[in-house]
Amino acid sequence: MKKKYIILLIVIAIIVMLIPIPKKDNDTKEYKAILYYIKISPNEKTIKILGFSLKNNEEKKDLTIKTIDEFYNKEITKGYLDLRKIPKEYKLEDAIKDKYFTITDEEVFNDSQYPEFLENYENKKTCFLRTVIFNDANDAIIYDIIYDKDTDSLYIIPDFTRDSYSSIPELELLHFEKMANYTYQYHTYWVLYNGELTDQSLFGENTLIISYV
Repeated sequence: MKKKYIILLIVIAIIVMLIPIPKKDNDTKEYKAILYYIKISPNEKTIKILGFSLKNNEEKKDLTIKTIDEFYNKEITKGYLDLRKIPKEYKLEDAIKDKYFTITDEEVFNDSQYPEFLENYENKKTCFLRTVIFNDANDAIIYDIIYDKDTDSLYIIPDFTRDSYSSIPELELLHFEKMANYTYQYHTYWVLYNGELTDQSLFGENTLIISYV
C-alpha cells in the first residue's frame, strides 16, 4: 500500500510539472508549468524549458509605406515625377535626358546609379532608384524602388502600362524583404524577394526579377 501511495505521489508530481496552466489576456496566451513556460502573442513567441529560452521571435515590422500616394509623399521621392504622371509615349532619349538608370538590350545609360543604390542598400541607408528598361519593341518598363532603413524593407512600383507584351494594366505597390544579384545558369539577375532565394524559388511568386546585371 505504501508503495502504491509513493507511485501515486510521483504521478501527481509529474502531472503538475507537465500540464500547463492556461492564461489568456486579450490576444496573448500564456501556458505555465513547473518545467516550462510558453507565451504566444501576435508579435512574439517565447518558449522556455527549465528557464532556458528556445525561441523568441522579433516583433513584426510595421510597413511604413502602404499606398502609392504614400510612396510619392516620402521625402526621398520628392523631385521625381509620379509614375502616374509620366507621359504614355516615353522614349529612350527621354529616360537618358531625365538621368534615370536606363537599360536596353545593347547598352546601359546612367549606370553609376545602380551600384550607388546597391551600396546604400547594403549599408542600410534609405535610398531610391528609378530604373527604365526598354524591351525589343522599344516599350518602356519603369521600376521605382525605395529601400527604407527603418523597416529594413524594399518597396517597389513596377509600371508595365507602356509594355505591349504585358497584361498588367495598373500600377501596384509591392513589398519585399531582400534584394540580391543572383547567378543562375550563367546569368546574373537583379532580384527582389521574400523568404529564401534558391534556384527553385528564383522564378516563383515571392520573387521579382527586374533585369540582368
